[in-house]
Amino acid sequence: MQASYGLLSAGQGISYADWPLGTIFVRKSQTSSTAKALVVVNSNNTNEPKARQYLSDPTDLLHYWSCRDVARNSGLLGVTLRRASDSVEADFGFAPDGFFDRDAVLAWAGASAVTVVRLYGIGVGTANAVQTTAGNQPPLDLTANPLRIAASADKSLVATLPGALSDAQIIALQDHGVTYDRRPVPSVDPYLVQSGQSFKERLILAGDTPSADVKNVMLNIREAWKNPRAVMAYPDIGASVGGGFYMGAAWDTVTTSPSTIAIGIGARTLAISGGTSLPLFHGQWITLAPANNTTQVFMRGAVASVTDSTITVVVDSVTGSGSFTNWVIAAPWKIILAPKSGGESTVDLQYKTTDTAAPVECDTLTNGRSATAAMIAANVAAGSIIYPAVDFIKSVNNAALSGYTDWELPARDWLELMWRNLKPVTLGNFVAPRPKSNTYFSDANTDDILNEPRSLNRHSVPSRGGYTAADPAQTSLSAFQTGGGQAPSPEVRFWSSSEFSVTGAWCQHYTTSNPGYQHGANKINGYRVRAVRREILEAA
Repeated sequence: MQASYGLLSAGQGISYADWPLGTIFVRKSQTSSTAKALVVVNSNNTNEPKARQYLSDPTDLLHYWSCRDVARNSGLLGVTLRRASDSVEADFGFAPDGFFDRDAVLAWAGASAVTVVRLYGIGVGTANAVQTTAGNQPPLDLTANPLRIAASADKSLVATLPGALSDAQIIALQDHGVTYDRRPVPSVDPYLVQSGQSFKERLILAGDTPSADVKNVMLNIREAWKNPRAVMAYPDIGASVGGGFYMGAAWDTVTTSPSTIAIGIGARTLAISGGTSLPLFHGQWITLAPANNTTQVFMRGAVASVTDSTITVVVDSVTGSGSFTNWVIAAPWKIILAPKSGGESTVDLQYKTTDTAAPVECDTLTNGRSATAAMIAANVAAGSIIYPAVDFIKSVNNAALSGYTDWELPARDWLELMWRNLKPVTLGNFVAPRPKSNTYFSDANTDDILNEPRSLNRHSVPSRGGYTAADPAQTSLSAFQTGGGQAPSPEVRFWSSSEFSVTGAWCQHYTTSNPGYQHGANKINGYRVRAVRREILEAA
C-alpha cells in the first residue's frame, strides 16, 4: 500500500482513535514551519494518554504520514520493494499481524526476484521486528540493501540489529534542518522511549558511538517525513487541460546543472540558472542523473528549496555510486494531447526523407520538446523539409492551436500513454519482447533492456509494466473510442520523436493486426502525427 502524507487543518480536533496505527505526526517548531519532532501512534495502550497530551494542539502539527495498521510494538510501518525484472518499486504496509501482505507482494512480484530498497518504522527496544521480518518471503535482503539509521533518541539498537547494519550511515537530523523540539513536553516521550527511560534530548550526530542504555531507533529510510514529497494533483484522464486533453504524466528534464556532486542520501545542492523562473517548487518529485548517464546512476527525492542560482534536493533513494559533473534535473510533467482537429495530421508523413541519422537530441525516450526543436532547426539549416513529421508540428505551433505555440512530437514513452490511457478499441494488445538498438543516456532516462516486455514504461508516473492482452482495456471515454471526435483515425500508426537506430524511429500501431505495437520503423515510412504539449505536474 502506498504511503502518503497530508496536512492537518488548523483547529482540527485530534483523538487517538481517529488515526490509523502507524501514523507518524511531525511537530512544528515554535518559531518556524520546520519539522521539529515526530510521534508515532502505536497500539500500546499505556501510551495513549500521553499521545493525546502530545497531540493536543493540532495547529502545532506540520503534517502526518500514514501507512497501514501495524501490530502492537511491531516496530516497522512499511517496506519498499524493487522487482529485479524491471526495477519497478512499490510500497507495502504491514498488516495487523505484523507481517506485510505476502499474497499481495507475490502477485506484484510475479516470477521476479525481489529485494528491499527501504524499511521504515520505529524501533521498540529490540531487533526482533527487523529480524522477524527478515525471515519472511520474499526475502528482505538486508545484506544487499543495508538499512540507513536516520534518527534516534540514542543508538544502542544499532549494535543489536543484523550485521548488515554495522556500516550503516548515521544521519544527523540537524543535517536536514530538523531537530527535536526542546520545549516542555511530557517527561517521558511515549514514542521515542517505550521502555520507561527518561526522554533524551541529545541530538544525534553523524559518527556517534552507540551508548548502551536506550534502544529506540527511528528507522526511516524514506526520509519523506523530514522533507515529504508533495501529494501531486493528477487531472482525470481525458480532462480538458491546457488546450487539449490530459493523457497521463511522465518524467522529463526541467533544467541542468554544471555541479560536481556525489551519489548519496540526504541534501544535495546544485547550481542552476534562472531557478525562480523554472517550474520548480517545494516538495516536487525530482530525479537527478548525470547528463550522459552511461553508468545508469540516479538520485531521487524532493525539492527542499529553489533560488535563482541553486536548487536543494533531499535525496531519499539512490541507484549506483560515484561522483559526477553535469547533471540533469528531471520532474514529472502533465502530458496534454492536442485536439484531433488541427492537432493530428490527416495524411501520413515521413519521419525523415532519408533513412539516416537524426539529431542527437532524438536519442531520448522522454524529451520530445528538444527533439522537435532540433529537427525543425535541421529543416531550416537544410533549406528544405527533411523532417516532414516535425514540420507538421511547426504548422500546429504557427497556427497557435488552442492558443499555445509549444506543441511537440512526443517521445516514445510519452506517446505510449496515449494507447495505455486512451486506447480507442476493444482489441487485445500486442504482446512481445521489446527489441533494442539505440541507447538512451540523456534526460535522466533509464535505458532499455533487450527483450524486456514491450511497452514497459519506466518514465510514466507511476511507472508501468508491459501490456498484457487485456491490459490496457478500451477507454471508457466515448470521445476517445473509435468513431469519437477525439479518437485517432483507424488503421494508422503514429510517429514518436525518439530515434530507434540510424535508419529507424519508434512508432506505435493503432491497427487491427497489431494493436498497440511499438517498434522501430524505417524513417522514410509514412505515419500519422499527433501533437502534445506539457505543463509541470503540480502539488495538490
